[in-house]
Amino acid sequence: MTLLTCTLCKKEKPENDFTVVPSSKGRNGRHSHCRPCRVEYERQYRKRHPDVVKQTKRGTHYRATCGITLGEYEKLKTLCLGGCWICKRPGITRGLNIDHNHKTGLIRGLICHQCNRGLRWFRDNPADLRAAAEYLETSDQLMAAALSTDVIGAHQPVGESHV
Repeated sequence: MTLLTCTLCKKEKPENDFTVVPSSKGRNGRHSHCRPCRVEYERQYRKRHPDVVKQTKRGTHYRATCGITLGEYEKLKTLCLGGCWICKRPGITRGLNIDHNHKTGLIRGLICHQCNRGLRWFRDNPADLRAAAEYLETSDQLMAAALSTDVIGAHQPVGESHV
């Protein structure tokens, strides 16, 4: 069994107490800090550099889930001046979702949370979205025409009581 010395606590420990670093050729491919020291070191680093850690996590998330870098995300964001590509609302504070085609996996753009949910509820079906838009544009006239005849229990706007 090989013993290694931790560069932080200076204690000699078995090499199994040091995590493996596949790309490292020195120290038998192990970290220079033992596991307990490494955990503490990383905890302190996260505490001292929260913004760096947050950006790194964002970059890792974008790369793992969408296959793009943080720089590519920021470039896409500038294309629509930081706003949603559908509703064009600027200054979205929650962040923009990376919208993608669920069949091909290709990125379509950056959209706000509400537009993203809307697309999901309409199952990314353009025909359903067009039908919903037509409904919104014509429903008032359809209701007025339907209720202009004698109908039992005349139409009441939602929230008003029948007196």
